[in-house]
Amino acid sequence: MPERGLLELRAKGGTCAYVYALSLASRSLTSLSQGPIMNPMVQFTLRAARSAVEHFLRVRERIENAHDEFNLDRLLDETARKAEATIVQQLERGYPQHGVTGRFTPHRAGEGEGADIVWKIEPMHGYSNLAVAGKGFALSVVCLIKGRPEHAVIICPFADDEYIASRGRGAQHNDKRMRVSKPTAISGTRMAMGLPEAWLRTRHLPAYLTVSQQLAPQVETLVATGCGLLDLCELATGRVDSAFVLGLEEQDMQVGTLFLKEAGALMGTPDGQPTVKVEGQLMAAGPRLYKALIKQLTPHF
Repeated sequence: MPERGLLELRAKGGTCAYVYALSLASRSLTSLSQGPIMNPMVQFTLRAARSAVEHFLRVRERIENAHDEFNLDRLLDETARKAEATIVQQLERGYPQHGVTGRFTPHRAGEGEGADIVWKIEPMHGYSNLAVAGKGFALSVVCLIKGRPEHAVIICPFADDEYIASRGRGAQHNDKRMRVSKPTAISGTRMAMGLPEAWLRTRHLPAYLTVSQQLAPQVETLVATGCGLLDLCELATGRVDSAFVLGLEEQDMQVGTLFLKEAGALMGTPDGQPTVKVEGQLMAAGPRLYKALIKQLTPHF
């Protein structure tokens, strides 16, 4: 669809959608033609995810004015379901032989040339932020080839942030290459770490307290977006120097680790193990700081 027609279509969703569309119009001139990522699958997925964002922008005012918890949960689930369906429809149209699965979409295996390819969609990263139309909410799409993350897209509907990554070709945030910072010591650094999700908090709270006790006296500040995946993106863009996610969900791990690797981060667990498991603990930082963190934390786990 021509960009002007796209703007007119999005304008029907309200002022927020129109403003978002304007930002995409100016951004698309570079993001679709320049930078380290030229893979057509990434660009196709980015367009699909952008179209799904409109569902959240249209209900933003209703979210902000909702007072009944039951009705709010129902509204959020319904909106997320529509957003996911929009992405699924476009993926099935563009890549009919590829597999697809999501929060609301039953797994469908690929066939023929797409037998080893599966697209995974998560429309609700940072649910508590979505419930207040907050900036720390995101949707993501990841392409798995033989089970390994190869391409990923993250969009934050209420923050105008877009992240794309492709294995071996780098990662971008709003058209700018993503790279981790390069501090060599813990002192004076910025750290991202949020509370573990409520259903995993009992399991990971001891680790949270240990990390806080060991690092808080040395770091400059501790920040949290309220979304584990976006905490990892903060690290990958260089806005924080280290990140911890305690209770890592599967899609967070698949998407987040791809961005971290492409941005030059090292990752593992706070107790020094190199392998991170689903619902486990992830620690990441630039290479030299990561080694300092391992030295500081491992004796306490």
